[in-house]
Amino acid sequence: LLVLSCPCALAISVPAGMVSGIVNAARKGILIKGSKFLEAISDTKVVALDKTGTLTKGELVVKDVIALNDNPSKDEILSLVASIEKYSSHPISRAIVDYAEHNGAKILDVEEFREYPGKGVSGIINGKRILVGNLKLLGEFGINLASRVLLIAKRNDEQGAKTIFVCENNKIIGLITLSDELRLEAKKAIEVLKKKGIKTVMLTGDNKRVAAAVAKELKIDMYYADILPDEKVYIVKELRKKYGNVTFAGDGINDAPAIASADVGIAMGMRGIDVSIETADIVLANDDLMNIPYLIDLSKNTMKAVRFNVILSIALKFALAILALFGFITLIEAVAFGDDGLALVVVFNSMRILRFGRKK
Repeated sequence: LLVLSCPCALAISVPAGMVSGIVNAARKGILIKGSKFLEAISDTKVVALDKTGTLTKGELVVKDVIALNDNPSKDEILSLVASIEKYSSHPISRAIVDYAEHNGAKILDVEEFREYPGKGVSGIINGKRILVGNLKLLGEFGINLASRVLLIAKRNDEQGAKTIFVCENNKIIGLITLSDELRLEAKKAIEVLKKKGIKTVMLTGDNKRVAAAVAKELKIDMYYADILPDEKVYIVKELRKKYGNVTFAGDGINDAPAIASADVGIAMGMRGIDVSIETADIVLANDDLMNIPYLIDLSKNTMKAVRFNVILSIALKFALAILALFGFITLIEAVAFGDDGLALVVVFNSMRILRFGRKK
């Protein structure tokens, strides 16, 4: 009875399983900051995701250059725009310059470069003033757009793309379309989560048309657009009240409050801002969204192993203790089955988690 009362197997039932689960995740590039978060994600009912940098790559890419007339041509428009944008450090400018360099566009001399924060840039090339920017910039210069141009811009907006207008001497000559590409695995990750019965929600500060286009393409259950960081926190709390445990994934400084308010906060590690990584409970070091459904499966598998360990430890010791009272168990058998042997069973059962997810 003294040997059987030793709690070795029971004492290591939980930590052995949890450590195995955390090590398994680390091998996949998933850093879990504690066993309680590995346990919590198994109860996830809703996965909420930020759009920019989480569902998308967070990198604007030029999709098309449109010339509204034969003169100047698409190549000439790209050359004019890249020549001016090279003086700006804005992400849109970098995307256009990279695209121009890749396509061998000629870089021209620019005079009187000027940047309009949040609107665009301008400069003089070959004696002509070139404006590159959004509708706000065109409005400042009193430039009116034809219905055809507005229709193209509206269509781009509905598809989640950004339109940059190019003007020469206050006359519209072309358009440049940019978009933030979706992550290759985003659609598959959403599909797998939905198959598991988990509701998917997208939270973004982008306008409703952009959000609707992304949500439709990824087949996300719900989306919230035009929201501020504090509103993300409110939405996460409302989702928890309505559905249960909420897991939130994001990468930016605006996502930190929502990450902190979720039952499990996940940060994208490669592109993530320091404050979001510091706040998060789990960090995806490789930014792979497929690791979220993998995490949920790993968590469920880990909890099954832990429950098995605990139940087996209590049940077997209790059964052997009763047999020992009636003299059916010897000291050697108590050690072999009820103490050291049971502890080894718990350890080996926990180690099975290390092999979870491995391809044969």
